[in-house]
Amino acid sequence: MKRTQTSEIALRATKPSAGIREAYYKQLRSLLGDLSTSVAREVKAVYVDYEPQIAQDAKEPAKHLSDSLEKARKKWDKKFLTASEKLAYWFGRRVKAHVARSQKSALQTLASPISIGFSRGNASEDVLTAIVAENVSLIRSLASQYLTQVVSDVMQSVQNGRDLKTLAQTLNHRYAVSRRRAQTIARDQNNKATESLARANDREAGVQYGIWIHVPGRLSSRDTHKRFDGKKFDLSKGLYDADEGRYVLPAECINCNCTYRPIFSSKL
Repeated sequence: MKRTQTSEIALRATKPSAGIREAYYKQLRSLLGDLSTSVAREVKAVYVDYEPQIAQDAKEPAKHLSDSLEKARKKWDKKFLTASEKLAYWFGRRVKAHVARSQKSALQTLASPISIGFSRGNASEDVLTAIVAENVSLIRSLASQYLTQVVSDVMQSVQNGRDLKTLAQTLNHRYAVSRRRAQTIARDQNNKATESLARANDREAGVQYGIWIHVPGRLSSRDTHKRFDGKKFDLSKGLYDADEGRYVLPAECINCNCTYRPIFSSKL
């Protein structure tokens, strides 16, 4: 009687899509650009009328600018709420489809393909819901943080009697800061969404363990994660990160590019 043996097969990792990351960032940048252009135009229109007074008495200009910025906040909070829901859903579905294609392709590259049923339950849909909710919050925070900082910049400009040219430079800088944050969000969320959806599919398929792969990067090469490279870990738990003081999973920490290779058991 032939004895059944179990063999472990480590599939290739599911890597984030650079195309989705760039498309996501492009849409975030477009939203921010529209916001920045609109707010700067409204602020400048008020500021130029009161510029002669600003160096002498900031009370009246400050009130008019504050009223203008409050109107802008209400308008753009509403616009970003609608836009964030559409964009976050688009992003989540695109990543989910990319992960499914990548995992299917990984199985097909095996010398002896094995049959795995991905997405048999609701785990991946639950993860998708969480991804959408998190990205709605992050997209809305881009507008909120930008407008909060602009209010501070404008009020300080009035109080210090700065001219319109100096204020314009300050507003340009504020937009550049927000744009870099949007780029970070696109990159980090693309990594996180890819990893969490891949894990959900793997766990639904009965995969319990993975092999950690450290992916170096300018902001992501943590010493603890370098030591994780090649280590086997439980997909539901991760590995203990002494710097974080807790167990972490690939791409869970901010700017982490790490991924993993899922380990499938095959009967021989």
